[in-house]
Formats: sequence, C-alpha cells, structure tokens
Amino acid sequence: MNKKILTTLIVIFLIFSGTTMFMTYIEIVGADSFDGNYYGYGDSIMKATQCDLAGDGSECYVLYMQETYDALNTSSHNMDGGSKTTNWGKANFASHVSDWGWYIIEAFGVNDIYYNDGNDDDGYYCNATNASQNKLDMYRWSVENNSENHYIPTILTLANDEVNRPLAVQLNHMNVTTSLFKNYSVPYVKLFDAVDSEPYNGRVDDWDGDYYCDTVHLNLLGHKAMGSFLWYFVNGSDYVETYHESNGTITIQADYNETIYVFPRYNWNIENVIVVCVTNSTVINFVEGVDINGNETIQFDILKGSSYEVNFGMQFISIDGGTNGTTVYSSTPTFNWTIISGAVMYNLQIANDSAFTDLVVNLSDINEYDYPSEYDSNETRVSFTLPVANSLQIIDKTYYCRVRAYT
Repeated sequence: MNKKILTTLIVIFLIFSGTTMFMTYIEIVGADSFDGNYYGYGDSIMKATQCDLAGDGSECYVLYMQETYDALNTSSHNMDGGSKTTNWGKANFASHVSDWGWYIIEAFGVNDIYYNDGNDDDGYYCNATNASQNKLDMYRWSVENNSENHYIPTILTLANDEVNRPLAVQLNHMNVTTSLFKNYSVPYVKLFDAVDSEPYNGRVDDWDGDYYCDTVHLNLLGHKAMGSFLWYFVNGSDYVETYHESNGTITIQADYNETIYVFPRYNWNIENVIVVCVTNSTVINFVEGVDINGNETIQFDILKGSSYEVNFGMQFISIDGGTNGTTVYSSTPTFNWTIISGAVMYNLQIANDSAFTDLVVNLSDINEYDYPSEYDSNETRVSFTLPVANSLQIIDKTYYCRVRAYT
C-alpha cells in the first residue's frame, strides 16, 4: 500500500497536570537465547567443495558463521544436495532435518533456474511458482512440527550465466519467491547482498574473482562474506525494533538491507498506517500481510544505516510523558495522560499559541460516558482520540495542548 504525507503537524506539549516518565523497550530475538545448532540445507553452494574450498565442505558459510561468531553452538550441513532443486529439498526435508531444535538455513534455487520450464534430473517440473511454493512448504513444515525450530530461507539465485541461467529468469524466480514470502510474512535473507556492493539493484556485480570462482559458486572469501552477513540475521542484530509506549509508535534502526515484518499494537486501521524513513524524511511504501498463523503484519524494506518510524494511526501523544515536538500524521490523534484519582472528567485544550488565547479545541466534558468510542483508560493512564468533529487542520503548523482534571 502506498502512503503519502500531505502535511506534517508539529505538536508541542505543555505539562499541565504533573509529569510521568515512561520507559521504552527493545525487542531483539537472537541466538543468545536459543540453545541449539545450525544446519545448512541446500545445493552445491551449501555443499561448499568447489574453488579453493576444502574438499570436505568444512568451509561452508554456515559452518564459518558458527565457528567465527557462536562457539557455544555447533553446526552441520547436507553434502548431497549438489545439482538438486527445491523439489528434492522438499522431498528429502524430513530425512535430513530430523534433529529438531536447529537453526535451519535453507538455500535451494539456483538449479530450479537452470531447469526452468522443464524437468530436473529427478523428473520434477521446475518453474518460479513451483520453487517458491516448495520453499514455503518447507518453512510451514518446520514451524508446524516444532515451534522451537528457527527456519531461515535464503535467496541466492543470481548467477553470471546468461546461457543456462538468463538474468530475466533469475529475477523472475527472485521476485515470485519474495512476493510469496511477503504474503505469509516469512522472514528470509537475500544472501547474495553479502557479496553485492549495490543491494537491491537486481544483479550481483562482482564476478571478477573476489567472491566467485565460476559463474555460480563462491570461493572461500565469498563464503566468509556470506557467513558474516548471515550472522546478523541469526543473532537478531540486523535491526533493532523499539516500541515507544508514550506515543504508541515503533522505531526501527537498520543495520542491514532486508524486508522486515512489524506486528501492530493496539487496535489499528490499515488506512491510517504511515511508515517514514526518518533518515531522509520520506514516506516508505509498505504492504499489509499475515504470517502463517494469521497474525497481521506491516511489511517494508529497510536499508542499512537508516532509521524508520511506524505510526499505526492511533498515535499516542503523551501530554505528561516528555513528547514535546512530536510530528503528528493524523488530524485526529490520540492523547494520553496519567489518570487523576477522583477525576470525573477532563478538559483538553489545543491552541495556536502557547498562552492558550487562540483555542482550536476546548473539550471540557471528556469521560467514558460522553465519549464511549474515543475514551479509554486503565489503572494508570487515560487515552482520548480526538473526535472527527474536532479534527485538526491538515496544514504545517505548531499546536499547543494541555489537559486538566475535574474532581
């Protein structure tokens, strides 16, 4: 879904009824909290016996990742997936990935492109739709058979082989797979970005021997680059997601390029969601999706070194929570403040000036009975969504607001 900000409302809040500070928390799911192993499941790139690599596959990027960054866990990978497609991967998934409790890094796809619109050596038909569905089926099976399992599908399809793997076919496989993954909010890694100096341009640009020894396979340096890249995703340091309770927004700090899935909080309306890249002050396109359990998500691409803010439409503006200068993207934002013991109603004022002589909103009867749809409270906080009848002007300007209690 595309979104545009027509204008920005800068709201400066004056503390009128005391101050309460609120903490934010950071959500990171990483390897440190998972006691298990890593298992690489893929084709000849995963087998890792080409070029200057050891003949026993011990320098595969999955093994390199574990040995370099996570000495507490162990790693292994399949050695018989050479020249195989996702069809073989799906058919042999249970027999190879039998020890549940692994991080499973799946990396099939290059050979599906080679056999595109034809049958592979095992007699299975190959095309982009079939390959992407096979990957999704492996992911589903992994999740459904063991909730503790971490399945990480990768996309490593770009090769410098116009004869057997034309670029148009490669890009079609990549786009079909990523689209299907986004439909079900499947977390995936565009692993070729590890050896690509220009991520998202649709083509790995380094075929001069730095990372590759032929048109498909990576050398030792390439495996080390991908192992380091993969670690960002395994240990959860690829991005940091922070939820701000004071205003109900989520901020993202990106440490790598990827597609992420953000789960909304509170009641939200997709039509009101806005994602902004704070780094360059631009609105980011996003799509609405669901994961395989039916949970709704917001999906968008992030770039390394950039910061983002997700506003779910119910933007919580904390009058006593230190949010002066908040940029508001809705004409009917939600305000909240500390509940006052014994209060029967509240008076919210919004003005064009700090002296509150030019009021644009003056609601003196705020309570759950007069505003059943707009008013909400818990043991510590009151929240109040500005009614449509009192909408703020959609123009760039500064407003001032304050609230008081009637006891």
